[in-house]
Amino acid sequence: MAQEADYLAFHRARRHPDRGRAAPPAIVVDDPAAQVAADASAPEVLDHAASMRDAAAATRDQRAITRDSTASPVDSSDRAAIDRMLAARDRAAAALDRREAALDRQRAAEYLRRAYRDPVTGVLQREAGRDQLSQRIGQASRTDAPLVIAFLDVNQLKELNDEHGHSAGDRLLHELGAALRTGLRSYDLAMRYGGDEFVCALSGSGREDARRRFEQISHSLTATVPGAAFSVGLVVLQAGEQVDDVIARADSEMYSVKRAKCGKTERLR
Repeated sequence: MAQEADYLAFHRARRHPDRGRAAPPAIVVDDPAAQVAADASAPEVLDHAASMRDAAAATRDQRAITRDSTASPVDSSDRAAIDRMLAARDRAAAALDRREAALDRQRAAEYLRRAYRDPVTGVLQREAGRDQLSQRIGQASRTDAPLVIAFLDVNQLKELNDEHGHSAGDRLLHELGAALRTGLRSYDLAMRYGGDEFVCALSGSGREDARRRFEQISHSLTATVPGAAFSVGLVVLQAGEQVDDVIARADSEMYSVKRAKCGKTERLR
């Protein structure tokens, strides 16, 4: 009777190889706020699914070993043949479980990337960027290495949105994000601090080197979006400064630069 049950189970599995296998979570919603919440929970869901698949693979492998041990190499009985076929099926299913677990973990990593990155510009979102900036400040303070903080403000973004629509503004922001990612070094930090404001941190750089780098970024942006421009304030981290202190000082420096360019004395918005 047990032999017959194993035989039937084997052929059912051959006809329906995916039966009983959990489908990957479909985390796609129409509401943007709900999508953000779904993206935030997705890595945990996918990691759990990957762990369950790994556990299932280990169980299948152990079952295959047990089946092989009961089927003598010289045993030509139907039961031995069924055990060998079932063992082969278990090993194939275990390999599939491990492949799917790896894919789940890749998807989890992608969700994490989306959670930390601004979808329009591709740079870090504010909270993730602040956390990393705090780490950079701590490292610079411990090693006494220079750290330049840049505060960028996109010129006339509101006017561009009003005149040509938000799609034009989003394109400008997208191109600025691309220019920042290309023009800064791989270990520099860039985050979207507000609607048209960005904060960057350049480790091991002096103010003049940072100024030249942002000039190049400005030229790159203008080449893709003619007439686009931004104002940037550059400051070097001072002893005892924390995230809010140095950002506020860079922000103030940026407005000084903007006022000088525009020939105005009032704070611009």
